[in-house]
Amino acid sequence: MLDIQTLERDGVTIVKLKGRLDSETSQAADARLQPVQAQAMASWVLDLTEVTFVSSAGIRVVLTAAKLCRSHGGDLYLAGLSPQVMQVFRISGLLGFLHVSDTPDAAAAAIVAARG
Repeated sequence: MLDIQTLERDGVTIVKLKGRLDSETSQAADARLQPVQAQAMASWVLDLTEVTFVSSAGIRVVLTAAKLCRSHGGDLYLAGLSPQVMQVFRISGLLGFLHVSDTPDAAAAAIVAARG
């Protein structure tokens, strides 16, 4: 199961996921993230602090969101990756393509700073 919450902090959209991001939950995550992308400014935060597992289907969700952000002139910022989730992204070779922050607040601050 995956719980998805959306909030605003300093004018930045933060989407908080809780649970597993895998083949069972990836379609629901995609469906919930599409309207967020449409409503958010170009850059936003995906808070993975409470995500316990990410599969290849979950990586696809993150990559799709990152591509949508970039197509709107922004970036996706990941926040709060546990060591296990960080390892999945490291092994996949995606850390060089994604912005990663320790906390959602730090990611939101980076977006605000980038806006100038």
